[in-house]
Amino acid sequence: MAREKKTMQRRHFHTNAALIAAFVVLATTGCQFFGGSQEYVATVDGEKVPLEDFKERLEQKIALMEGRSSMNAEQFEVLKRDVLNELIDEQVMLNRARRLGLSISEGELKRRLEEIRKDYGEEHFEQYFKGGQKEYRTWEEKLRRRLLLEELIRQEVNSRVSVSDEEVLDYLKQHGEERLVAERVHLSQMVFQDREKAEMVMQRLKNGEDFAAMAREFSLGPEAERGGDLGYFARGVLPEAFDRVIFSLPPGKVSGIIETPYGYHIFKVLERQRSGKRVLAEQREPTEAKLKRDKEDREYAGWLERLRRESIVKINEPVLRSVGREGGRVEKK
Repeated sequence: MAREKKTMQRRHFHTNAALIAAFVVLATTGCQFFGGSQEYVATVDGEKVPLEDFKERLEQKIALMEGRSSMNAEQFEVLKRDVLNELIDEQVMLNRARRLGLSISEGELKRRLEEIRKDYGEEHFEQYFKGGQKEYRTWEEKLRRRLLLEELIRQEVNSRVSVSDEEVLDYLKQHGEERLVAERVHLSQMVFQDREKAEMVMQRLKNGEDFAAMAREFSLGPEAERGGDLGYFARGVLPEAFDRVIFSLPPGKVSGIIETPYGYHIFKVLERQRSGKRVLAEQREPTEAKLKRDKEDREYAGWLERLRRESIVKINEPVLRSVGREGGRVEKK
């Protein structure tokens, strides 16, 4: 389980498409990504992990689990520790980037911002910053730091990983049967800034309302004007969390609400296509990509474990214990 969490975290920073989409959540949070809080839940080599950041991440996890009512006290404490470890890992990586002198230039930041604006459209982009320039600058700094972690992982992990032709051929010989059939889905999506709106739309879908019409009215994605139509996707193209759900749905069915670091998503599978045998040339590229991801995951887990062992981590137990199940501080008697 611990390795799986680290794998998902690595993919979170590694995937370019995910970074472009990440502004959906980043724009809606007002506290500092690191620093800027007097109270803290831990320190990493003297750098504080703010209580505000911990509570914000905890709320996101709780929403994914559909509320506190689904957890008992013991499960809640386990969740708190999991969230704390995620934030400590991020601070460990940020400290490493600073020691290496890594930075994100203004030009790189501007390029990524333009990608986001282009992908989501100027109108959709601007509506996230109703709080004005201060809110935008806070989000921009969060994006810069997230890009810094992406660059760190690229340099220290992904650049060291390669896959040989022999490895690809060996894999295909051993797993040829499972790759004989290519499958892809024709997909529609709705994406939301907050869970309440996603739940409202989901209820209306259950009542029989049209997915495309609802997407045009409520979805924040750039594909909303096409009724949420994203086109065709093969396995392995979308994030793993999406693949698991999408490829388990029959045509015409709608997924549940899926929360990611990028927002709240509802998918509909419009069509599924299966083709016959593929030639080796068609198999090679996706196989190489899969083997490279697997290697990167293993390399990342070991790398992060080494960084954490070399770091001095101190947990502020009184503050951590004071965070109660209602999201605030536990009353002291």
